Amino acid sequence: MDRSGDDGIAEVILKPWQFSCFNDDYALARKARLTGIDAIRWERAWRCACSAYWKLVDDPTQGATFYLNPELTRQIRPGGTLPSWYDARRVTLREGKHEFLTA
Repeated sequence: MDRSGDDGIAEVILKPWQFSCFNDDYALARKARLTGIDAIRWERAWRCACSAYWKLVDDPTQGATFYLNPELTRQIRPGGTLPSWYDARRVTLREGKHEFLTA
């Protein structure tokens, strides 16, 4: 994830490789997914994001600052490697195919 803190949410999401599960193709498709999501899914995602941001619910990730889908990441990275910051000992939650990690 972007650590600069200078960008807004949309700018961070649309950066190439920022979220491998979301940005696995070119920019136009990423933008289309942002604008083409159906209203029910959008509302559900918005409620989850707001609840987490304003700490209205407990953090199921236990303070994780990164996440990735190791299987997909290996498929799209040269040599099938994981990022250098990945450390399985820092995984705080596994949800589906995603792993959440602390810094």
